[in-house]
Amino acid sequence: MVEIPAQTLTARMSAAAFDAYALQPERRERRLELIAGEVHEVVTNPVSSIVTARLITFLGVYLLDHDIGELTGPDGGYAFGEERYIPDIAFMRHEKRRAVNAVEGYVAAAPDLVVEVLSPGNTHDELRMKLATYLAFGTVVWIVDPARRRVEVAAPGRAPRELRDGDMLSGGEVLPGFALAVAEIWPASLQVAPGATP
Repeated sequence: MVEIPAQTLTARMSAAAFDAYALQPERRERRLELIAGEVHEVVTNPVSSIVTARLITFLGVYLLDHDIGELTGPDGGYAFGEERYIPDIAFMRHEKRRAVNAVEGYVAAAPDLVVEVLSPGNTHDELRMKLATYLAFGTVVWIVDPARRRVEVAAPGRAPRELRDGDMLSGGEVLPGFALAVAEIWPASLQVAPGATP
């Protein structure tokens, strides 16, 4: 996620209080998450942003040919019980989206797929907490790590898989027929972190 870290803005907060707080006019342009009762502001990272844009492009092209649902980008928020997350990318099938009919705030339904693109400020504990929540709500998760050129694929009830350059990222049951070479995710300008093997 371009985006787990940031700074804690307030003490522990309930989801109802967070919703009221986040939707105040002076905060509508800020990207806020509620993780385990703590408010975090999503920050920007150039590499993560480029990788996110590339993935949105690949997924968008697929959805032009397979009109099965819609994508949201890094300003689309979702409610997972008492948690409020803003994944870098989320996909939701049309039938689920129509049932929700949300026009503002955090969509009160779990997407079918989320993509979290890691950035240097991400913490392991927050990421694992979000991953557990996503899986508990039946959401498939792609954790994209540009620094190590890795993609972790996690799905409810299945062992996670780690993909690297040379592997293919498949849409599985969520995006039937979607396939992308992991090496295609990374921009030409991306440098591998010292000590990381592609």
